[in-house]
Amino acid sequence: MNKPNEVKNILVKLREAYHNQLDTRDLEELDQLIEQFKRLEISDERLLPEDIITKALLVIDVIVRAVTNVVSLIDTFR
Repeated sequence: MNKPNEVKNILVKLREAYHNQLDTRDLEELDQLIEQFKRLEISDERLLPEDIITKALLVIDVIVRAVTNVVSLIDTFR
């Protein structure tokens, strides 16, 4: 399995699991990023461009923060 495919699969799984916790802008950015990884996958490029890797990490950070905030809020009302 190549690297673009692995990263794309992680992003797709995160989107499926947490789309309800993300706002529209974050979902659009995530969708665009997934499309970029699909294009890289088709080109069979093994080395990922640094800007796409950085963007993927930033999107993952947004998702983790959103989920953490939701969990913290739920814990507050328990």
